[in-house]
Amino acid sequence: IDSRGKKSVSISKRKDNVCLFTPDMMHGLGENYYHISFFVLRKTIYLGYSPQVPVKQKAEDIIYSDLSEFYKIKFKDFEVREVTNFEDIYKRKLSKLDEYKLFKKFQQAKKENKTDEFAKKENLVNVNFELLFKNYIPDDKVIDSKMSLLNADERFELLKQWQAISDDDHEAQVEFIEKHNLWGACPAIFENIGENLDDLTDL
Repeated sequence: IDSRGKKSVSISKRKDNVCLFTPDMMHGLGENYYHISFFVLRKTIYLGYSPQVPVKQKAEDIIYSDLSEFYKIKFKDFEVREVTNFEDIYKRKLSKLDEYKLFKKFQQAKKENKTDEFAKKENLVNVNFELLFKNYIPDDKVIDSKMSLLNADERFELLKQWQAISDDDHEAQVEFIEKHNLWGACPAIFENIGENLDDLTDL
C-alpha cells in the first residue's frame, strides 16, 4: 500500500539457464538414429527416432577399366598450346596496349560466349587463355597485396580517376594501370568500395 492508500503489485521474473543437452549427448544422437526437434511457440522439445532402413544393393560392383587408349584416339588431334607470352604466337613482341586490347576482346567474347570465334580470328586456337592473360586477369593475391598498401581514401581517389576514363579508351586505361602499378588488380580492387561514387559518400 502506497502513501495514498492504493495497493501496488510488483512482479519480477526469474531467469535460470539450464543445460538440457551436453555435447556428448548431442554427438551420440546420430549414432543411435535419434534427432531433436524444438517447437518454440509450443515450448516443446521432441526427441524422435528414425530407424535405419536396410537397402539392398542393386548395382553390381564397379569394374575399373583402363580407358587411356580410348582417350588417345578420341583426342588424338587435340593439343593445348602451352604458350606463356604473345611473342610465341605472333612471332613479334606486342606492346602493352596491344596486349591489353586483345585481352579486352577476349573478355567481350567470353561475355557473349564467343570464345571459339575469338580464338580462330586471333590465331589463338587451343591456347590456354588463363595462362596467356595471367597478367591481366584479376589475381586475389595481387589484389590483397594492393589493398594492404592503399587505404580507403586512396582507393576512393583512384576509383574516381578510373571511372573518369571512357570504357573504350584503352590507351588511357593502360596508362592508369601502369602509373599506379595495378596489373592483376584493376578494376577488381575497387569492387569492395562500391561500383558507383554514390556508394562512397560516407567515406
